[in-house]
Amino acid sequence: MERFPWLLKFLDCHEYVSVQVHPNDDLARRLCPTELGKSEAWVIVAADPGSRIYAGLLPGVGPADVEAHVRAGTLVECLHSFEPQIGDCVSLPAGTVHSLGGGILVAEVQQTSDATFRLFDWNRPGLDGKPRPLHLHEALEAIDWELGPVSPLTPAPLPQPATCVTQSELLIENEFFRWERYVARAGDWQISNDRLAVWTVIHGRATLTHGDSPSALRLGESLLIPPSTIPARWSFDGPTKLLKVTAPLAERPG
Repeated sequence: MERFPWLLKFLDCHEYVSVQVHPNDDLARRLCPTELGKSEAWVIVAADPGSRIYAGLLPGVGPADVEAHVRAGTLVECLHSFEPQIGDCVSLPAGTVHSLGGGILVAEVQQTSDATFRLFDWNRPGLDGKPRPLHLHEALEAIDWELGPVSPLTPAPLPQPATCVTQSELLIENEFFRWERYVARAGDWQISNDRLAVWTVIHGRATLTHGDSPSALRLGESLLIPPSTIPARWSFDGPTKLLKVTAPLAERPG
């Protein structure tokens, strides 16, 4: 059976997440035959002052540097990092070394895959009191050494779809997904639902009426809307922010 193309989740990080890297589709077929590769993206929903995102390697860092620092427990010295701001969107294509610091809540979209190689776990014990296993050799093979440091993306404005929508923008589009963000005030918005879409509320609340069936969504809730000729309408009773995931609009050249 064909798998659903995306996983959508919230990561509520009270502690540092292990430093990881995910393989691309080709490498996943060889190292994790039941999995796809894993490209993903984050939108920052909340972040404590001083929190950090680690995304990409510092310029000039190569395989020998990473291996030596992993073995020494000092991999953080190889990682690019920045303090996230609410609303930042971060693209993490397969092969990007990454981690989330504590005090961050992100919305995530990713390829449907569990292929993950752990590089570093901040020198802490697991639940059994022993260090969790690392996947150094697989990770070194999975890293895209051409990527370098990763910083937040600059969204691209989209046409205003309704008078109650005060901001609409394209966050990211790659070969796996397209992610859009909409900011709305009180009012109604008749939407086109000719393509499969997953909507997520990241601020406020909203009601989606599909035909005669209303569905109320609060912060953190998502709704899948299949392609349909039945009219659909968003209703907002106050300030609301929504994320929308679809397939990319056009096939990109290989």
